[in-house]
Amino acid sequence: MVKHPLESEQLENERERLIRFNGSINKKKAWLLLDSGSARNFIDRSFVKQQNLKYKDIKPFTVELADSTKKEITQTVFIWELKIRAYKLSSFGS
Repeated sequence: MVKHPLESEQLENERERLIRFNGSINKKKAWLLLDSGSARNFIDRSFVKQQNLKYKDIKPFTVELADSTKKEITQTVFIWELKIRAYKLSSFGS
């Protein structure tokens, strides 16, 4: 499916409005995206693998994304430190 040029431009404009921060997860540098509409925290699977973060399998559940697609969540990551500039959360559960 080819997107209409205006749709692509609108998508790029929306990306510019995202609230992103340089930060770290378990002392690993990361881009952090703030989504005030999300009920949970999510982390990219490729980041987990690249940074060798510890994770465990959980009972699967489904989330609906902003574009109405659905995604099955099957794992959780243990995050012992989340840092955004001077703000730091330590030792919280997954």
